[in-house]
Amino acid sequence: MNIIYKGIDAMKQILSAKMALVALVLCILSGSAAMAAGPAADYYYDGGKQRPLLLDDTLVAVFGATPAAVRSALPGAQATRMKGGATIYRAQAGSYKTMLGVAPGAAVSPVFHEGASTAGRLMALPGGVLVNFKADWTAQQVNDWSAAKGLVIDKKLSIGQNWYLIKSPAGQASLDLANQLQQSGEVESASPNWWKEVSTR
Repeated sequence: MNIIYKGIDAMKQILSAKMALVALVLCILSGSAAMAAGPAADYYYDGGKQRPLLLDDTLVAVFGATPAAVRSALPGAQATRMKGGATIYRAQAGSYKTMLGVAPGAAVSPVFHEGASTAGRLMALPGGVLVNFKADWTAQQVNDWSAAKGLVIDKKLSIGQNWYLIKSPAGQASLDLANQLQQSGEVESASPNWWKEVSTR
């Protein structure tokens, strides 16, 4: 009898191990699929508060490139909007990466929906980060801080006491830099220099 029970126990252990292995494989596969699809959402900071974004991977924003250059890089791309210096193209998913480096002198950006819904207005990143430095910082302190970070100041803004536009590439690099500066705690706030769709009523 003991032999039978031991045999049953051994079978249970083998089955448990197999089920755990299957669960692990499924978990890895689902994670790989999610990574291949890319991030569905992102975020930025506005006045120090985190705001959600929803990436639309079928849209690309282009600033300064001719339509011919875009059509050459993205055959079949269709311009859907042309406002405020930006042209929004609908193309195959992942076209943002295809456009990078194809049109010299042009700024290329992924396109996001404001908020976590496709109902949110479109937003893109032409380049630059808006930084609000501490009120007691002098212009020299701002310059020294920027130089130490390897950053270049574009200009001082007239929207407040210590607001500056920091230069950055267009696209995801601008968003990443703004988030990094905000999370550092060294500045009052940092936000990308957004292009935002303006809806007419």
